[in-house]
Amino acid sequence: MAMKAVKVKDRGWIRISLALKAMDGYEATIGVHGDTGAHKGDIDNVGLAAIHEFGVQFQHPGGTPFMMASQGGSSRSGGMVGAGRVMFLRKGDPRAIGITRPHMIQIPERSFLRSAWDKNVRKYERALQKQAGQVIDGKATAKQAIGRVAEKALGDIVRGINRGIPPPNAPATIRRKGSSKPLIDTGQLKMAVKVKVGKR
Repeated sequence: MAMKAVKVKDRGWIRISLALKAMDGYEATIGVHGDTGAHKGDIDNVGLAAIHEFGVQFQHPGGTPFMMASQGGSSRSGGMVGAGRVMFLRKGDPRAIGITRPHMIQIPERSFLRSAWDKNVRKYERALQKQAGQVIDGKATAKQAIGRVAEKALGDIVRGINRGIPPPNAPATIRRKGSSKPLIDTGQLKMAVKVKVGKR
């Protein structure tokens, strides 16, 4: 039996397939990466981000000098401390009336990465579909398309931090910082949240 010649007519499916394959070859990470450097003190930005994102409970060994403010005085951060409030001091400060005992410290979870993603994931899916169309039409590269969606996610994370991530800071932290907004002190952590786009 004679075989009939088969003619294949491309109606754009090859172009679509290549574009989607190209996009699948890239991935974006949004968060605090290992090369962001150190935060003030003894912890780097990655460690600080993990503490805020997931919360932590740890045993403090104690030994921090403290005094009681009698009629209101200045704290180390420049704010006023009300009467009857505890002021923590540097070691060797002659104003100390005692040192803290070993105690448990609980830092609550304040998710600024997962919460932003969960809240906006449908928006990112729509944006990804739109960017896929840009790649298919040759108006964007696969890397650019993935990066644009990741930048949207980054913007949502930063806006969430600026609005304030619950729960609010403890009164002592508010007095030290002069602000009730968690995650914002020097601004180092917020600036450490970055987008990275690369090959899978």
